[in-house]
Amino acid sequence: MKKNLFTLLLAAILFASCSSDDGGGSDNGSIVGTWDIVELNFGESVDWDGDGTSSDNLLDEIECFAGTVTFTAEGEYSSATTEINFEATETEFTITCGGPVTASGTYSIDGNTLTATDAEDGGTGESTYSISGDTVTFVGPVQIVDVEAVDGEATVVLVRR
Repeated sequence: MKKNLFTLLLAAILFASCSSDDGGGSDNGSIVGTWDIVELNFGESVDWDGDGTSSDNLLDEIECFAGTVTFTAEGEYSSATTEINFEATETEFTITCGGPVTASGTYSIDGNTLTATDAEDGGTGESTYSISGDTVTFVGPVQIVDVEAVDGEATVVLVRR
């Protein structure tokens, strides 16, 4: 059974990839710029790469993943992430990386609640955020399409370039 984990990652990023530069509780008051994804946590340790060490940071388990999000002062965002696919059988689990996947849309903020709207399908998502220096942390809902057991909350940490 082959599943596309990209849906999960993109959902986490889209739901977490919005803000404005009004400060909303941040130290430096601006999210405008380009940010690299450094953590993607789902609160459950897994050993997807089969190295014998589990981690709740998905990026520790999928070394080929990379992602960036850019925020503009005009209230728009764009993201580029690595497509992640996995294939699972009763006895094996394999992860492969594909090419880049891009998304874009608009964002707004109300207090520490972020709302993003995807330009392609008009889908929206909300998350909460906090900024400390050059690090922004988003917490929001995530669901893997076609995988019933995965539906919860993700924490995405990005660092300013």
